[in-house]
Amino acid sequence: MIMDESLILGGGETLLLIFYLLLLWQVQFENSPVYKLDRKLGKGGFGLVYVGRRISGGIGSTGADAFEVALKLEHQNGKGCSSGPPYEWQVYSTLNGFYGLPLVHYKGQLGGYYILIMDMLGPSLWDVWNSNNQMLTEEMAACIAVEAISIL
Repeated sequence: MIMDESLILGGGETLLLIFYLLLLWQVQFENSPVYKLDRKLGKGGFGLVYVGRRISGGIGSTGADAFEVALKLEHQNGKGCSSGPPYEWQVYSTLNGFYGLPLVHYKGQLGGYYILIMDMLGPSLWDVWNSNNQMLTEEMAACIAVEAISIL
């Protein structure tokens, strides 16, 4: 199924059509399990991130066979893809396996999009901040600092 940039990044008038397409859209590369796009996790300057739910293949709950993964989509005509796959692909290939970074299991092009299938990590700092009434305890801030230093 092909979705153009206007459908994904369009206004409210295309919301129903986007919802319909997401119910049907599936992603599979090489020998990967088949994943169905689920809820949107976020949107950045270059693309979108969705939860992918495994609907076939695989038996694990983590890694390449995980039931839930993150699917990062960047349109091939987007500002980060003017000369081919996003630079992010090269960065992830170089850093794949480093502590604190998600593992990329599959990557490819489908329906006009460059797509990364990767581990889904915990909640974002923004989500943690909002779920705690926009406050962080000293203990939470210390844990975040220790984790950030460990990653460096």
